[in-house]
Amino acid sequence: MKKFAIPLLLLFLVTSCYYDNEEGLFPKLPDLSGQGVCDTVHITYGLTIKPMLDGYCIGCHGSGANTNLTSYDAVFAKSKKIYTAIMHQSGALPMPQNLPQLDACTLKQYKIWLDAGALNN
Repeated sequence: MKKFAIPLLLLFLVTSCYYDNEEGLFPKLPDLSGQGVCDTVHITYGLTIKPMLDGYCIGCHGSGANTNLTSYDAVFAKSKKIYTAIMHQSGALPMPQNLPQLDACTLKQYKIWLDAGALNN
């Protein structure tokens, strides 16, 4: 019995040091824009979509532009067309023009917001 006790104790000690953590098992999607982890849960117009539009779109689509995206109502009215443009899908001019496609996190956040009804929240 004693000759099994030491190997059994060693086996117990070695296996007890192993553990799974949530980050290791379910890694969060990376934010390719370099801002950290991609939040796909807390998406609102005011905190997610408006800053995205301000950063990427308002330079060309501000007040006085043919396609003005400075108000929620204007964005809501064109929300599906904006999606086809930022996804570089056929039927819309790829946006942003003369720049690469938006990062995967931004595109996913916009799609989640759009699928949730493009709420003004």
